[in-house]
Amino acid sequence: MKLPAFINRIRSSYYFPALFTGLCGIIISFLTRLLLLIYSAAGVDWDLKNIVGLFFIGFLYDLVIASYFIIPLVLHLWWTNDKIYTKPLLKFVVAIFIVIILVFVFSGLLPKDFNEDIHKGVITYFVVRLIIYLLLFIAGKNFRAGWRKAILLFDVFLILFILLFNAASEWFFWEEFSARYNFIAVDYLVYTTEVIGNIRESYPIGWLLASIAVVTLLIVWIFRKSITRSADRRPHFSKRIQYALLLLAIPIAGYFFAKSSYKNFSKNEYVNEL
Repeated sequence: MKLPAFINRIRSSYYFPALFTGLCGIIISFLTRLLLLIYSAAGVDWDLKNIVGLFFIGFLYDLVIASYFIIPLVLHLWWTNDKIYTKPLLKFVVAIFIVIILVFVFSGLLPKDFNEDIHKGVITYFVVRLIIYLLLFIAGKNFRAGWRKAILLFDVFLILFILLFNAASEWFFWEEFSARYNFIAVDYLVYTTEVIGNIRESYPIGWLLASIAVVTLLIVWIFRKSITRSADRRPHFSKRIQYALLLLAIPIAGYFFAKSSYKNFSKNEYVNEL
């Protein structure tokens, strides 16, 4: 079966991993909203204006949220290159890593008093990144290509897992409070230990996480060839930057123009929440 030209163009795009992940995010959010709407059918005002507004405004929010999630993938694909693994740049790259590590160790850029765990975590991250860089430098070009494919698959898996887990969490939150995330969810974050204990008692969290992991693995496995194709080729940096800036413009525009008040267009609270 021959696919439409625009779909083939998207599949062959260098930024397909980011586009695919963003599309999955929008679809997951749409299905979550649809299922919650059906679940709350008795309390919803089924006026055409409410339903159209619910899905249209919801789509705008979903687009912005999805664009936030794909930022790491866009940056990853934009800045990927093999030049940093050449001998002339080895000392320069290592020096940059060492300077960054020393800045965080000895300066007050990220004070220990603020959060010692975060302070140690940031330092550990850059130390690990330096070690990975040196290992990739030694390993050679073919190994680096395989590594990039594995990282792309892992990144897509992680983001999709988070999106699906969030959808499941929203369902249970709605089931209990008839609302999307709000100040109650903030309390959940503040009192993490107590809340996690209550969740474990109330829901089969292990089976839930396992099910989400299986579904995510299945999605990534089906599209693995299209996702990893980006690791086999790299357009010129000038071409990559055009599409990267275009994709990054969406979350930037969303940050400045997408207001939470847009959803409050109806007299029906269920519609506004959805």
